[in-house]
Amino acid sequence: MCTGGHGCGYDGGGGGDGTILRTQSYISHKKIPLIGINMGTVGFLTEIDPENAFSALEEILAGNYSVERRNQLIVWHNHELPPALNEVVMMTRKPAKMLHIQISVDDEIVEELRADGLIIATPSGSTAYSMSAGGPIIDPRVKAFIIVPICPFKLGARPTVVSDESVIKVKLLREGKKAIAVIDGQFEEEINYMDEIIFCKSENCAYFVRLTKDFYRKVREKLTQGGINK
Repeated sequence: MCTGGHGCGYDGGGGGDGTILRTQSYISHKKIPLIGINMGTVGFLTEIDPENAFSALEEILAGNYSVERRNQLIVWHNHELPPALNEVVMMTRKPAKMLHIQISVDDEIVEELRADGLIIATPSGSTAYSMSAGGPIIDPRVKAFIIVPICPFKLGARPTVVSDESVIKVKLLREGKKAIAVIDGQFEEEINYMDEIIFCKSENCAYFVRLTKDFYRKVREKLTQGGINK
């Protein structure tokens, strides 16, 4: 469906943010704005509640909307992987095992640590797994990425916010320990000893149709639910 000169993708496939992330992975290079109707639980990327769907669509057809742009991450491991709108999570395939990793930003070593895993998140992903792992909530207008260790075995290891113009590199240091990188919960890539996975800002953004700009109100309301529909 098209409104106001933009092609709009409609997401009503029975889910919340997971459905949005899956849909965006299919249209990443096409600059198609998405209309998100929340059929899931929390739904930070979706804006419209099911009971308001028809009135919201009428507003959109009347041209009463804006288009919001969200940055994505390019992910490289030997070749370019699918982009991430929310986050990339690195972890072991075996529960209760730790990774030994080195993190660098713009070729400067930031940290070397052992941890259950690592999250590289965009501002969109700051209210997802990153937040649950202790990362900050980032306004989507902020040009930044977040590096969040998951249960690090090092007291000084804390979440780090870096410029979205930075190049982030993560290297797996322990021999015999493989990891997987999970992109937006949709795609998995195996990482081996001394492999390097590289993250930087994608030229292709995600686009969302918005009827309001109340980001902080949405955060307050969504987080009181704790991801549970009553």
